[in-house]
Amino acid sequence: MLGKFKKVIVFAFVPLLAVSLPISFAFKSNRVEKTDPVAFPTSFDNNFFTNFDEWFNDNVPFRDAFISFYKSCEQTIEDAWFKFLLMLSGNSDFNYPSSGSIEDITDPFLDKGQPYYAPRYDGYVIYGRDDWLFYSGDGSLENYKGSDIYTDYEMNKHMEKFNTINDICNDRNIDVCFNIFPNKEQVYADKMPSIRVTNRAKKLQRVEHYFSKNSSLPFSYPIDEIIDSRELGDVYLKEDTHWNPLGAMQGYIDILKGLNRSAPTYTYSETTVQGGDLASLLSSSGSIYTSYNVSYKEDVTYEVVADGDRKYIETKSSLADGSRCVLIGDSFRNALVPYAAKDYENLTCIHFEYLYSEYAQNEIAKLKAGDTLIVLSAERLYPALVNSLDDLASHLNK
Repeated sequence: MLGKFKKVIVFAFVPLLAVSLPISFAFKSNRVEKTDPVAFPTSFDNNFFTNFDEWFNDNVPFRDAFISFYKSCEQTIEDAWFKFLLMLSGNSDFNYPSSGSIEDITDPFLDKGQPYYAPRYDGYVIYGRDDWLFYSGDGSLENYKGSDIYTDYEMNKHMEKFNTINDICNDRNIDVCFNIFPNKEQVYADKMPSIRVTNRAKKLQRVEHYFSKNSSLPFSYPIDEIIDSRELGDVYLKEDTHWNPLGAMQGYIDILKGLNRSAPTYTYSETTVQGGDLASLLSSSGSIYTSYNVSYKEDVTYEVVADGDRKYIETKSSLADGSRCVLIGDSFRNALVPYAAKDYENLTCIHFEYLYSEYAQNEIAKLKAGDTLIVLSAERLYPALVNSLDDLASHLNK
């Protein structure tokens, strides 16, 4: 019965795609995570059809929206079917654990007694206090408000997906960890305008609590640690959605902790940068503000041996110890490359939106005992990461 519903979705999908083909290339996305499109293959050689397939997958009209719509429909049907069976049978096999109380989780910046600061928006950009800019897209604003929390059932379904990856890696003696890093506005809530927070325990805080209570997953959402690291200096870029090198180092420390490895030794110095992706959304070059340079393992060198234009990147270091790591993530992973590239002889970073590719399948299938798999995303892209876990599990099982 469930399979028939899925077939209906697929057949409904095809005419939508056909209708959109003639008109869609005129539209552009304001999404800051968007990667550059693959170029149409210009030479007819042995790789033409492979390159054409990559071009089509990357440029097909409204591809992200269609995939999201399809997976949402599929998940909705699966959830409804599950609850229907549960209602009919009352079988304990359908029970799932509860989250329990998380009343102790609070936002440390919500009770500072700051004066009212009226929210002001320009498209996806939120103007914050002290000239800080924030992003409202990809559910970021709902993440901040805590208005999009999951049910216990939804969190249990997510946990199953992460457990599948974890079990495969454990069976093959591959080191693995899962890290979700907070949105900028969660770390700099004191710079946000006066926006009512619906739930003090936000979505990812609840997810981490649920996973820790009901599993042994190496899963982390280090909101407290990243907030505490502000004592070192700014850890996110003032006019960008991403962290700066100092913030990325705090994220990398959390990753190493998840892999049961020692915290790294590093030094940092102040520098300046200008603008960022949020300034660009305002069609501005932006202002000049403080960032940091981070020095880490200066005795180890590395080179970029393959660059897939933000879809993937490969590095090779001077370690010569055979170590290998595959890092699956979003654009937050880019700032981690200078650190992870010095801890492994071979590092491959792949954007999870590119997991459909033959390249990703081949690189993930190469993982063997003693290798490392790191899976991460920014908080706002956690739902997209969860949707990609089935592909990741499939590649690991090749």
